[in-house]
Amino acid sequence: MTEPERINQARRGDQAAFNELAEWYYPRLQRHLAIMLHDADLADDMAQEALIAAYLQLHRYRDQYRFSTWLYRIATNKALDHLKKRHAFSLDQAFELAAGTDLQAEVIDRENEQLRDTQVASLREAIVHLPPPYQAVISLYYWNDQTYPEIALILGRPVGTIRTWLHRAKAQLRKELT
Repeated sequence: MTEPERINQARRGDQAAFNELAEWYYPRLQRHLAIMLHDADLADDMAQEALIAAYLQLHRYRDQYRFSTWLYRIATNKALDHLKKRHAFSLDQAFELAAGTDLQAEVIDRENEQLRDTQVASLREAIVHLPPPYQAVISLYYWNDQTYPEIALILGRPVGTIRTWLHRAKAQLRKELT
């Protein structure tokens, strides 16, 4: 069964169809939220809340957009609302989460590992100092493989703004890391 078929069945009240969608997207939403919130437990809760909100608002989903984009927008808005209340926005764990998937080599030279750890720590520290919108764009683009138009939909900004934010974020990171 295709994703659009599952969505249509879920719209007709088939909870099993929505559960299949939720099982597929939950890990991705949780990872995205963990990067944004710097708290894996809170990310679990927010991912569940986002999926519940999506289920309750499924009638508002428009087929012209990818379902994943719609879900990411719900989850991102929940995270941003939480962060506004908490007055803290951090991607401190971004590289800890991402590094696990990149290191599949069986043997890593200790010098290279120490150099990588130093570089990751420096990059992590630099990302934490970026403005929240730049952090969100980096998370969505680099760790969640979202396109510019998808990020624009998720964050509710024009594509040009997303391009500008990503460009400025990278420029700030280069400046801070050199």
